[in-house]
Amino acid sequence: MPCVRPGISVGIINNQVTALEALESEIEVLNTYGTLEQKSEYLEQVFSHYQSLFEQEYDQKPKSIRAEYKPFMQSVVALAENPNRTPEIIQQAMDVNRLMYREMIGEGCYQNQIAVDLFKSAKKPEMNKIRENSRYLYRDVNYIKDKKSSSVYLSTGITPKGYSPVELLISQTNKYFQESQLESRPIVQFKGNCSQDLKRYNQKWVTEMVD
Repeated sequence: MPCVRPGISVGIINNQVTALEALESEIEVLNTYGTLEQKSEYLEQVFSHYQSLFEQEYDQKPKSIRAEYKPFMQSVVALAENPNRTPEIIQQAMDVNRLMYREMIGEGCYQNQIAVDLFKSAKKPEMNKIRENSRYLYRDVNYIKDKKSSSVYLSTGITPKGYSPVELLISQTNKYFQESQLESRPIVQFKGNCSQDLKRYNQKWVTEMVD
């Protein structure tokens, strides 16, 4: 097994767990507040993603789906393919998907604990499983990465892509940011604000402090 750097592996695993928790909570938000149209659109996106994963199993370089999670995906696809997609069927498919996310969160937390204890144990986190699991997320939870940008809420906001609680807060924050955004102006605009006497006083004060 290749050398695993604990700090990097913990960060990667934490990001995946955070993304999975966002996707799980998104289902709860849609269940509670979503319209039938929003729920149906959500199922269509998940269905399309899982279909593409199944197709990849038959590529020239096949990518197999892990046995732990394949039955969940098959169930979601079967429900989504029902020509009579009633609200009850949509709900059932969302519930199955949520169960899969919970299983993946549990596995991520387990691997994360191994990564944290790396210096105390010879056991290493199975990063190949973490990387593989990332393929199963139907979308990128982009705020996890975008929030680290140095320009966030200085020149631009974050574009949310879903209905998780954090993304709903981001949408609200973007609204306030756009309404209250301050214009950045060059520092030179302040050069006339200080008189020569004040400048000389400040220079003298600094000199005395240094001495």
